[in-house]
This record gives sequence, C-alpha cells and structure tokens, in this order.
Amino acid sequence: HASLIRQCRDEGHATVISIFVNPTQFGPTEDFEQYPRREAEDVDIAMRAGAELVWFPSVADLYPPVGDADMPARVSVSEVMHVDPGPLGRELCGASRTHFFA
Repeated sequence: HASLIRQCRDEGHATVISIFVNPTQFGPTEDFEQYPRREAEDVDIAMRAGAELVWFPSVADLYPPVGDADMPARVSVSEVMHVDPGPLGRELCGASRTHFFA
C-alpha cells in the first residue's frame, strides 16, 4: 500500500489514509480479536510514504447505530445490502468461506 501512498503524494494530492480491521470480514471460526494490529508501524510506514493523516476508525465510526437513543443497535452489512456474485461465488474464496457468499 505504501506505493499507492507515494503515487498519491507524487501526483500532488492530499493523502489521507484510513486503516480499518473490518469485523464483518471474519467468519464464525476466524478470530477477529486475535488479528494482528500494528498501529504504530502502520503510521510510520504511511507517513514515510507521504501520508498527511492516518485515521483508525472504530466500528462505531463506520457502522451507524439504528433504533432509538436508549437502545441503539449496530447494523450488519448483510442487513444493508446483498450482492449476488453468481457462479463465481462458489469458487476461489467462495468455496471455503461460504458464509460470505451464500
């Protein structure tokens, strides 16, 4: 990703990076909590490549609450949209991660 940051910088664009470990990309047997997070290292790489700002959004930042103010709930991606990948959804990752491509 550092090469994309450098390219953006070299083209004269403001370079803002977001780094988000998305819990919806983890299946039932995949350990979201144990996924490695190296924020300091990621910031160092991004800044040396030319980023001006690095943002680590939280789940709450990216998945808006729904419901009333007393009992907010989080919306799952599957409740927001569904994309039918067709036959390709049974190949590649779809073959081993069927919960994402059902």
